[in-house]
Order: sequence, then C-alpha cells, then structure tokens
Amino acid sequence: MASRALPSHIKAGYCNERSPIAAQLTQSFLDFTSKNGVNLKQMGLRPGQKWCLGAEHWKEAADRDSGGQGVPPIDLESTHKAALDTVDLDTMKKYAGDLGSARYQYDWSTRQ
Repeated sequence: MASRALPSHIKAGYCNERSPIAAQLTQSFLDFTSKNGVNLKQMGLRPGQKWCLGAEHWKEAADRDSGGQGVPPIDLESTHKAALDTVDLDTMKKYAGDLGSARYQYDWSTRQ
C-alpha cells in the first residue's frame, strides 16, 4: 500500500472541517468508537496519541460519558472552528486540556 502525504493543514498542526476536533485519544474512546463502527485501534492508534476527530463521534462519546473520564481532552488551539457546528464552546472548554503543540494526525477513514 502506498503511503499518502499528509495535507498541508495537518502538517501545520491543525485539524480541518471534516475532522475538526483536535484531541488526545483515551482507551475508553477507542473502545467506544470500535463498538460503533469506527475501529481506530485497527488503524494502529493507541491511547495518548493526538488525532483529529469527527465532531459527531466526539460529542456522542461526551454525551454518553457521565463522569468525563473517557472523553478525549481537546486542544482548542488546534481545533477547527467547524467543530462549533456540532459542539458548543462551553462543552469544548469543559474538556479542554493542555496538550502541547504536537502535530495532529488526520483520520483518513473519514475521507471520501
């Protein structure tokens, strides 16, 4: 399989409108998405990695997680403004974490 170059906005460390939420993966989130048809673990992702997530998947996990322990913390500075179409700013601030400025990887499974 040929490797694909990352889009320039991902190299810059920011997510895009298709997968707008910049977050650090948790084991609970990886398990949750796997049970719901998006197996990020199969793609080689592990807890602690930074990834650009679809806002719908992130919000669904946040809505289902009563204690907030399994919800991936968000890097607001690297999150695309399109996330606001699905998740309100107060909710994103609640789950914001100090994740540093490491580059984010793009979720290729959402590409069409």
